[in-house]
Amino acid sequence: MTTLRVEDGPLAAPRRSGIVVSGMLVGLMSFALYQMAAFVAAGFLFDYPLDDVYIHLAMSEQIAAGGYGVNAGEVASASSSVIYPYLLAPFAGTALHAYIPLILNAIAVTLSGGLFAQIISAAGLATGPNAMTGRLLILVSPMLLNVVGASYMGMEHGLHIAATLAVGSGLIRLIETGRIGPALVLGCVLGPALRFEGLGVSVAALGVVALQGRLLAAAIIGALTALPVVGFVMFMDSMGLNPLPNSVMVKLGESGQTSAGFWFRRLVTLMVNLFENVAMVMLAFSLVWLFAAAFVSGPKRRAAQLLALMIPAIGLAHLLLGKVNVMHRYEIYAIVLMVALSLYISARHMPPKASRQMLRLSSMAVFAFGFFFVGILVDRGLWATSSIRGQQGEMARFAHDFWKQPIAVNDLGYVSYRNPSYVLDLYGLGNTQAMEIRTGNPPPNWADPLVQAAGVRLIMLYPRWFKDGISPDWVPMGTLSLEGSAGYVAFRKVAFYAARAEDVPEVLAALQQFVPTLPATTRFEYAKGLMSGGDG
Repeated sequence: MTTLRVEDGPLAAPRRSGIVVSGMLVGLMSFALYQMAAFVAAGFLFDYPLDDVYIHLAMSEQIAAGGYGVNAGEVASASSSVIYPYLLAPFAGTALHAYIPLILNAIAVTLSGGLFAQIISAAGLATGPNAMTGRLLILVSPMLLNVVGASYMGMEHGLHIAATLAVGSGLIRLIETGRIGPALVLGCVLGPALRFEGLGVSVAALGVVALQGRLLAAAIIGALTALPVVGFVMFMDSMGLNPLPNSVMVKLGESGQTSAGFWFRRLVTLMVNLFENVAMVMLAFSLVWLFAAAFVSGPKRRAAQLLALMIPAIGLAHLLLGKVNVMHRYEIYAIVLMVALSLYISARHMPPKASRQMLRLSSMAVFAFGFFFVGILVDRGLWATSSIRGQQGEMARFAHDFWKQPIAVNDLGYVSYRNPSYVLDLYGLGNTQAMEIRTGNPPPNWADPLVQAAGVRLIMLYPRWFKDGISPDWVPMGTLSLEGSAGYVAFRKVAFYAARAEDVPEVLAALQQFVPTLPATTRFEYAKGLMSGGDG
């Protein structure tokens, strides 16, 4: 016996469709309102809050030109996604290109709102005695669960959340009707193609399908899911690159020279993640469901219990293998699916008392996550577009309009996008050699040979990231400093260096033209002794 007798079974199609449309509109309007607030906070200028978006855009430029990387004629795996730069590539070279990430994420958050509402509806929480709770969750979840915040980043995360919710919706349809629909297939295939973390969700979902006796269907969907990932690995191998993108290698700790075992690194990842409050909530929620799965009941108990066990499996897998940090874009796919499945199972597949308790807990989890997410979005997110424009945007403007020569950086995206000159990425996302040296056991002054080999005469970087890499032959030229909120940038100050003493006059001449044009959000302070009256 389940809690919601009157609401058991699918809702009437028109009613359910109306709920889904309402969820889509809530998602889109939440996204639009937050974008408008950030637009106003940035002084009525549009930008993305992360430099990483411009890595995808720069990659898509090279893809459109027949290459793969951020520099013409040089292959590199700077993008964190298999297909996201390919979605941007058809628009490369057009005025619309820079806005495609915004458009894709507006679509993504709209789809996510609709899919979440569909799951709420399938749980019977959008009508009847629980309608107030269900509709409130549809209204607040896009913001409180950071779907809006992740989509606001302009990255592939928004689409990944939608694909993950499609998997959840598809599994629920399988349990309710015994049918495998397009949502499950598309979600399983697109999730890993958008983000490698999607493999965990797809594998777990296919396990549920297989254990439901649908072995052939699981095998076919599994083959389709593997196709883009295996194809990508083969493509990378054919170009002599690592099988995974450099950003994924760095995040997993698989780059560089390390003797630490795989599970030791996973333990370290878990401990680092648990410094974040959001990760603690994820862990607690996962552990509760490890216990609560035993209380699943009803005629579809076995299938529902498998779905219930997906909740801790996804949460714990991400905490061990993934990343949780202050920008909170990596873990949102897992959190949203965990909450959505929790609400559905609690409402439809648990005895009355357990159902009430777990529904209360699931609703509380939404607000617990929201307590952290909304605070960060208001405190840092709103100002992030202004800070990215004031730092990386100004670095890019200097590189494009004043220097117009090869340059070395540690934030690759903005500087490389629409830049015909060579950009050396010393952090390593766009340069495998730099990544392997930096994350291994780098020798003193390790960055200088790379700089010299690339013919770079000017370097812009965060000194705290390159203490062992900065050469004594580099000449400090000054510091670009960000005023106001730092948003999501790592540090407020970027150091400028001439690669050699003989490069100083030309670098100085370019700076003297650039510094007077800086906006109020940014200032440049020349290195001591370089010139008098140096503050720009």
